[in-house]
Amino acid sequence: MRFKMAFEIEDSSRLSWFMGTVSSVEVADPFQWPNSPWRLLQVSWHEPALLQNIKRASPWLVEVVSSMPLIHLSLLSPQRKKLRFTHI
Repeated sequence: MRFKMAFEIEDSSRLSWFMGTVSSVEVADPFQWPNSPWRLLQVSWHEPALLQNIKRASPWLVEVVSSMPLIHLSLLSPQRKKLRFTHI
């Protein structure tokens, strides 16, 4: 699933958008919270040199840009909650 995510760049006071691809969905800490319904996205960036230290993202901070997601969105949050994407 392709997505975009906003970041505030250190030398700028405005937000910049970066594109990436979701590699997998994982539990934040399977040892501390073994049955947690909350997930993180394992991501790879289209501009890896700029965001090389950011390997995971919250589903609430990304905006999906592909029309055919590879990962069903219901896997990202508990079933009793609805997933909402907010524009930054």
